[in-house]
Amino acid sequence: MRFLVAEGDGSARADLLQLLARFGECHLADNGADAVTAHLTSLHEQQGYDLFFLGMKLPGQDWLGVIQAVRHAEQRFGAAEVPIVILADCLSPREMVGAYYYGGCTDLLVKPVRLARLVELLLGSNLIAPEQASRLLADVYRGSADLRC
Repeated sequence: MRFLVAEGDGSARADLLQLLARFGECHLADNGADAVTAHLTSLHEQQGYDLFFLGMKLPGQDWLGVIQAVRHAEQRFGAAEVPIVILADCLSPREMVGAYYYGGCTDLLVKPVRLARLVELLLGSNLIAPEQASRLLADVYRGSADLRC
C-alpha cells in the first residue's frame, strides 16, 4: 500500500507515519503545495496512492484547497479518486459538512489517531483483509499494540 501524509503537526505526523509503516509505503508532504505536487507526480508516474491523510492545518494552502486541487488533477488525468482522510483535532458541524460535501473527503480521523480506528478505516477501504484486521485488533485489546499515535 502507498500512503500520502500531509500533516502540519510534527508530532502527530511522525506518530502517524510510524503507525502506517506497518501497512505499507509512506510519503510525506510538509505543506499543502507539496501534497498536491506529490499527488500530481504519482498520477503522472501511474503509481497513485491508496490513501491520502490530510491535516486541516497545513502551511501554505488550506485543506479544502488541497482537496479541490487533488480532485481537479484526478479529473484531468482521468484517474480514480484517491480516498482522502481528514486528520483533525476536532471538527465543527460546519467543517464536517465542508469536508464531505464541498471537499470530497472520504473519511475523518480525530487526533490522536487510534490504531483500532485506523484498522477499521483500512478494512472499510478494502486495503486489509478481515483476518489481518482481527489479528491487529486482538493485539490492541490484549494491550500488546500501541493504542494511538
